[in-house]
Amino acid sequence: MNASFKDTLDRNLPTLLVGGVVICVIAWYLFAFVIPNHPARPRNVPKSATLVLQGWDHFWQECWFDSAEQQDRCRIYNGSGYLLRDEVFLPANGGKALSDDQLKVASGGDSRSVHLLNGTVLIPREHFEGIKKELPSNLSGSK
Repeated sequence: MNASFKDTLDRNLPTLLVGGVVICVIAWYLFAFVIPNHPARPRNVPKSATLVLQGWDHFWQECWFDSAEQQDRCRIYNGSGYLLRDEVFLPANGGKALSDDQLKVASGGDSRSVHLLNGTVLIPREHFEGIKKELPSNLSGSK
């Protein structure tokens, strides 16, 4: 190895190491925080669905009042757009069906429940009792 190249490398090594560490930290930050929090909407997920972030995962949720059945229906899609649930949902507090203007999805839901902006938590009718038992007490008696 050429002596002048070795001297140059020895002088610049701390700078190269710091630069490499900075690049690694920036890449880690982008992959850990920026990219997962800005997922693209899959083509089959309707524009009316709301993005719900849950840790490293995310879901798309939408709810509406079915006037024919007089019940609230919700759809939950996973991050890839696969339909996980499409069924009647009931308020966790045991209340009656909500109108369309109250069915605004908020963050905090998951693949089994939908949290609304008014504080109500909706649970699928089919698994109502089981999921309700797993909810924190402050959510199962929501408004």
